[in-house]
Amino acid sequence: MDDTALVILDGCTFMYSDSAGNVEAREAEGLFYQDVRHLSSWEVLVDGEPIEPLSSRRVDYYPARIVGGGEDVAVRRDRFVTEGMHEDVVVQNLSPEAREVRVEVRYGSDFADVMEAQQGGNGAGRSWREARARSVTLWHERRGYRRGTALTFNRSGDVGGRRARFDLRLRPRETWSLCIDVTPIVEGRRRPPLLRCCDFHEHAPKMALSVDEWLEKTPQLETEHEALERTYRQSNLDLAALRIRPDNVTITHAMPGGGLPWFMTAFGRDSLIAAYEALPFHADLAAAALEALAEMQATEWDNWRDAEPGKIPHELRRGTLAALNEIPHTPYYGSHDSTLWWLIVIDEYHR
Repeated sequence: MDDTALVILDGCTFMYSDSAGNVEAREAEGLFYQDVRHLSSWEVLVDGEPIEPLSSRRVDYYPARIVGGGEDVAVRRDRFVTEGMHEDVVVQNLSPEAREVRVEVRYGSDFADVMEAQQGGNGAGRSWREARARSVTLWHERRGYRRGTALTFNRSGDVGGRRARFDLRLRPRETWSLCIDVTPIVEGRRRPPLLRCCDFHEHAPKMALSVDEWLEKTPQLETEHEALERTYRQSNLDLAALRIRPDNVTITHAMPGGGLPWFMTAFGRDSLIAAYEALPFHADLAAAALEALAEMQATEWDNWRDAEPGKIPHELRRGTLAALNEIPHTPYYGSHDSTLWWLIVIDEYHR
């Protein structure tokens, strides 16, 4: 992963951009939801020029702030990922005189399956766009399976299939803001962002525990070594960021996913090993992983998915390739040690 990249995530959703907040997809870049890339192009321009970033950082693991600007203009981008994505674009005129400003948002999606994205993109299927005064929906269909990305703006502008333009006249020091909702559409169901304008450090209800509650339940480390204390805290936050709640199973708590960027999904061996190692700190992860994987346990023989009665799944995918049965990950059972790890973890969890 690029050290200069800005990556935020929530469950099975993640947004991977450059430090300026922009995306021109190469492999992992873009907004992914349930194993499909819903944005492969995303850029904000002011007066036709990219924003020069002054600083960009994650605030928690699911929001980020980018601060930059152009000539006599300051720009701030606040971004939140929870199911869908929300982005606030705030523009301020820094000059002592009124001035005309054009804000442009460029967007696009190749709707690549996560496994196709690893190979450079998606060329299959049919794509089209439907634009209105304050919204545009990007659509993609392949052999009857359809995904969409709805972009909704809180202001009217010149909205097209590939870009939206907003022409402003700002008084000296005047501020203008634009709110954008990015909503994945999966088989007709919309998955809107759960956090919106200025929701830094707010709790999205999909997770049982907020970040603060997660840290409060973590055993406290008292040490004179500040570096060790910071490392311990960040490790716990990184573990919290791995939490997922697969929609196809009923679990009380969140389980650990396999890892960013390619494995934010239920992943037998990896989820169980992470849960095993976290038992002294967050035993709820093990309970959730055991429960979810047991619910997906194989009950019949299936050579395509390498399933046989009693096997614990290796990997679950919910993207286009899985929906069209082009890959066996629905779920796939082709690992020898997932079942053994399940038995080890349930024994240790019981202890």
